Amino acid sequence: MKRFILAGLTTLTLCTAMVSTANADPTAYNPYPAVSIANDRIAPSDLVTIAQRGGLKSQGVPGYLGLASAYTLGQIGAKEVVQGAVNAQLLPVTAVSDQAYLNLVDAQLQTQVRVR
Repeated sequence: MKRFILAGLTTLTLCTAMVSTANADPTAYNPYPAVSIANDRIAPSDLVTIAQRGGLKSQGVPGYLGLASAYTLGQIGAKEVVQGAVNAQLLPVTAVSDQAYLNLVDAQLQTQVRVR
């Protein structure tokens, strides 16, 4: 008898969990909405990733550990990374003067680029 009650409760719990998951909103909730950036711009996190992987090396922005070292020593900042992206035609010229975008790139540099 205990086995039937336990099996019934387990089945009921699983069915309830499946129904609530099936009715869940398919869009993810982001508690930190992104600051609106013009549609013609690369997301700051993507820009820093491109720089990290050496995608802006020909524009004078070192990649990999060189970027981490230069950033830590204060030789490279958000403005230089954005200017490199402008020179590579990844961003419009107006991005260099957009302080909000530069702040977002700098925040990404702080979190993504660190000497380990």
